[in-house]
Amino acid sequence: MIASKMTAAAALVAAAAGTVAAQTVLLAEDFDGATPTIGPGFTTSVTDAGGSSSDYFRVTDGSDISGTYLNATGNFFAAQDIDGIAGVVDNGFGGQGASRQQLRFDNIDVSGFQQLVLSFSAAESDAADGNEDWDLPDLVHASFVFDGVPPTDGDTGYSLWFDSMPNDTEFNAAPWLNSDFDGDGGDDLDDVPVTSTFASFSDLVNTNGALTASLVITFDLNAGDEDFAIDDIVVTGLVPAPGAPMVALLAAAPLMRRRR
Repeated sequence: MIASKMTAAAALVAAAAGTVAAQTVLLAEDFDGATPTIGPGFTTSVTDAGGSSSDYFRVTDGSDISGTYLNATGNFFAAQDIDGIAGVVDNGFGGQGASRQQLRFDNIDVSGFQQLVLSFSAAESDAADGNEDWDLPDLVHASFVFDGVPPTDGDTGYSLWFDSMPNDTEFNAAPWLNSDFDGDGGDDLDDVPVTSTFASFSDLVNTNGALTASLVITFDLNAGDEDFAIDDIVVTGLVPAPGAPMVALLAAAPLMRRRR
């Protein structure tokens, strides 16, 4: 299905005809093969070889895990109760210790591109009791590291962040797209909920003249039914047409957010 996702990402760009001089797919990963379709392969900070159906951080077709994700196509990457995986260690990423792990794509050549479009499909399985089960500080954060420098608060490297929607107890909430990176999903008008059906999310990021980038997706999920699945990751490099504002591109993409 990666071809259709690449086509969809290209359509977002094409919808703003005349604003983009060049576009190139720099990374495409659908987790269905031994090698990525385009660009560097991925690495994970923990090797999940235990095969647990309830504690996982691995590529799956859904048959060996407890989470149920609708509209899945082939394999995808899924995570749940990460600190319960056999042999997992705290890699010092912060958060809840061993439950915070990373999926990474390193050494993406972004030289010559002024913006990147990150798009992927995401879903979160409904719990058996029908409740939403994300608790603070559960999170899934996709960010870019440009030229080896990790992004900081308010930096343009932040991209697609998902956090739980706050409630009175800070427990059993749904994951939402967090459009202002404040740690609370669902508290802004342009935040979007994640459901058990795979849906596409996209974001536009400025490279600020960087030569290389790493896409780092950080997961922090430390209990049963606290899960997330991701598929069809595409990074597209853009070169705007001379004098063309990028606002037209953003207006053409309902789920693509303008950098704040």
